[in-house]
Amino acid sequence: MMDGLIFGRTWEEIQAMQQGKSINKTVAGTLALPTASQADITLLRDKGIHYIKGNGLFGVLDRLQNSGIVPMGTV
Repeated sequence: MMDGLIFGRTWEEIQAMQQGKSINKTVAGTLALPTASQADITLLRDKGIHYIKGNGLFGVLDRLQNSGIVPMGTV
């Protein structure tokens, strides 16, 4: 509790939440989406998109889409 926060909240925020008041706290920054690794790209090149989807490798598919290698909504 070096910064005066309790689980990331001030004492006043905790009291307000205990009284049923809504606390909207905005988090600054950008969302960092995972990007494709060299292994993901190699798998796509060697096996193809249908292999990736057919084997339930949706994490690989997401990373390839996040990287712009495969268009969103593919297959």
